[in-house]
Amino acid sequence: DNCTEMVIRALGRLNREDLRCTVVIGGSNPNESSIAAAAVRTDVSVDLRSDVNDMASLMAEHDIAVSAGGSTCWELAFMSIPNVILVLADNQFGIAEGLEEAGTALNLGWHEKVEMGAIADQVQKLLRNDEKRLRMVRRAQELVDGWGTGRVLGKMLSSKARVASYVE
Repeated sequence: DNCTEMVIRALGRLNREDLRCTVVIGGSNPNESSIAAAAVRTDVSVDLRSDVNDMASLMAEHDIAVSAGGSTCWELAFMSIPNVILVLADNQFGIAEGLEEAGTALNLGWHEKVEMGAIADQVQKLLRNDEKRLRMVRRAQELVDGWGTGRVLGKMLSSKARVASYVE
C-alpha cells in the first residue's frame, strides 16, 4: 500500500526546516522509485536508505520513529525511541495496542484508515512535547530492558522443574 510514501508526504506537511528524516526500506521494496520521488519533492530533509545493516546505530541518531507495528517496535522501545505506529497486518494489532497501553508508542491503527494529517499531527505533537517524549522513553526502558531472554528462560526452567516433579 506504499505507506512509506504517505508518511513522507505527511512529514512534509510539518513545515519544519529543522526536521531531518531518515527513511529505511528493504532492498526488494517495489515502491522504491515512488518513495525516492516523494523524498525529493517534500519540504523536509529526507535521507533514503535501503538494506541497512546496522539499524541500532541508525535508530540511536533519531528522536522519534514512525513505523509499522511489527517487531521493529520492540527494537525502537529498546533503543528508547518514541514511536508512532501504523498497523499494516493483522498480526501487528496486538503489538501496537500493547505498546500504546504501555505508554511507549502512539497507535494510529489500521493504515488504510489513517490519513496523512493524523500522522503529521501526532509527530508534531511529539516534537513539541519534550515531557511526553521523556515519559515514553522511560516507559520503553522499563518495558524492554534487555533482560527479557533471561526472564523467559527462568520461567521456562522453573516451569519444567514443576512439571518434572509431577511426573516423578
